[in-house]
Amino acid sequence: MKIGFLGKGGVGKTTLSTLFALHCVAQNRNVWIFDCDVNQGLAERLGTSSAEVPALQDCFEIIRPYLAHQNPLLDDVDQMQKTTPPGRGSRLVVPTDSAQHNFLNSCSLLLNHNLRLFRSGTVSDKNVGHKCHHYSVGAVELIVTHVLDSSTDMLIFDMIAGTDVFSTPLFSYLDLLIIIVEPTVFSIDVYHEFRRRADEFDLQLLAVANRTSDEERAFLINEMKIPQNSLKTVAFSKNIRSVERTRGMEVFDKYTRLISENSSLHASMSEILSFSDSLSIDRSRLRRNILHYHKLNAQSWANAVTGKQLELQIDESFKYPDEMGSDTFRCEKLDLF
Repeated sequence: MKIGFLGKGGVGKTTLSTLFALHCVAQNRNVWIFDCDVNQGLAERLGTSSAEVPALQDCFEIIRPYLAHQNPLLDDVDQMQKTTPPGRGSRLVVPTDSAQHNFLNSCSLLLNHNLRLFRSGTVSDKNVGHKCHHYSVGAVELIVTHVLDSSTDMLIFDMIAGTDVFSTPLFSYLDLLIIIVEPTVFSIDVYHEFRRRADEFDLQLLAVANRTSDEERAFLINEMKIPQNSLKTVAFSKNIRSVERTRGMEVFDKYTRLISENSSLHASMSEILSFSDSLSIDRSRLRRNILHYHKLNAQSWANAVTGKQLELQIDESFKYPDEMGSDTFRCEKLDLF
């Protein structure tokens, strides 16, 4: 289950994605969490530092050949784009497959047995002024389209802030978009822009009101027209701010204790998890969105830059194993690996 936390800068999406990930870990879910924002802060919230986590933008030379594997439509792995879809012979990544740990450890950091941290990377000194952050997110997109996750695997994404998140196709590959909203008139247009995009790509959208009272919740329902069954609330907690003034493993431990000891916060995280558990993974929708953006990418600029007709990378016969009623975790029977 792929879940993205979205919203304007400063609304608390990084904090809530961290809390939700740790709540899922406590429920014995297998959790991958991705830091995709240009201002990367997940590592520090999880008791490590960004320097300890490989930047995916620097791992393309590892990621491309590993995922391309024996796909006959990719005769030149360097022509594999961030939107290149999987096909017959591609290698799909199964989060619980221990045989793939060497690959995963080369581009992410295992924090404990069921929590793995990925980070896109951000604008480096050598990229200032001529390469945008969307290049960094491209490696995340490539992994996400080649992941064979189950409904109990939690892939959590701290997304790019604001509506700039729609500048890359990553949002359309997710099963659930969680938009963090504020009880202000300034949030109304932002919420409805996210609502429109979610509807356009047939995506589930859940609004989460952070640091919100009952009175403010009423404003969100009545003025912002957020359906009650699509709105969860996280009450203000001064303890969260206290936690975020610490560093190292102390902050990780404090976050973990906060979720277990704060009944209101625990209830909020449980409600979000229950909502996500009520959804199913729609692999056909995922394929449809992948192909849409690969064709758009190819026709708008990539064909001209590469000198290739990149639409030929599309394997029209490919389906994910679970689309065909096969055991998700026995992909080798279908010669995908």
